[in-house]
Amino acid sequence: MPPEPDLRGCSVLSLKSYGLTAKGSRNSFNQDFVYVDAASGLFIVADGMGGYSEGSWASELAIETFVTSFAANGATSQPVVSRLREAFAVANLAVWNAGHVRPGGRGMGTTFSALVVSDTEAHLIHVGDTRIYRLRGATLQQLTTDHTIVAEWLWSGSETPPDRAHLPFSHMLSRSLGTQDFVAPQLEPVDAAPGDLFLLASDGFTQALPDESLAALLLGEAAGGVSSPDVSSLCQRMFAAAAATLPQDDMTLALVEVAEFV
Repeated sequence: MPPEPDLRGCSVLSLKSYGLTAKGSRNSFNQDFVYVDAASGLFIVADGMGGYSEGSWASELAIETFVTSFAANGATSQPVVSRLREAFAVANLAVWNAGHVRPGGRGMGTTFSALVVSDTEAHLIHVGDTRIYRLRGATLQQLTTDHTIVAEWLWSGSETPPDRAHLPFSHMLSRSLGTQDFVAPQLEPVDAAPGDLFLLASDGFTQALPDESLAALLLGEAAGGVSSPDVSSLCQRMFAAAAATLPQDDMTLALVEVAEFV
């Protein structure tokens, strides 16, 4: 396991987190990888791609390299944004280089969605179609942008394809970590406050539980009197609801609950 990141210089909010991942029925290997560390305030989900085991290796390599690089700069005076950008670049090159030397590795890469939270600031860094959401009160908001061919089609103002959910390229990525020697991630600050619940999910999970179902499930928990649920139990219930749809793709979910300041 990589060393734990050092966030000295910025006291960490009181965070609770839990993560789950499972192999889809159509895959021989689970190509997702999840990292949750409430002590340091760093949370990551990655969904690898590549033949056979290459996708699983790409997502694991990306996360371990990112965490190691981010931790190595923890004792410096670098701003968190600079550390995130540098760690992402190092991870991207690690996967890119590995793809050119590892047999069968050409074309391997991974999505990558990371959230870092402290009491002074929170940021996300992201590429691909894994997602980060924030539940605040009764509002579920997607904070990341999907880097897919269809999403870019819609951004361009083009007419929506009539049946885009069934197009063969509907989930084809327009941007991912490790498929080029340089990739520009989405990197931006995030407002985090006590009471917020962050969700990091792979596309296998969000396909099984689309936004409407996800919001209904979370709000149903609150309506049932679960105003501050145990994050591990909530994660397990959400994962079970997604698994009940018999998904073919790998699924990963990480929850991060922001509690009171310590």
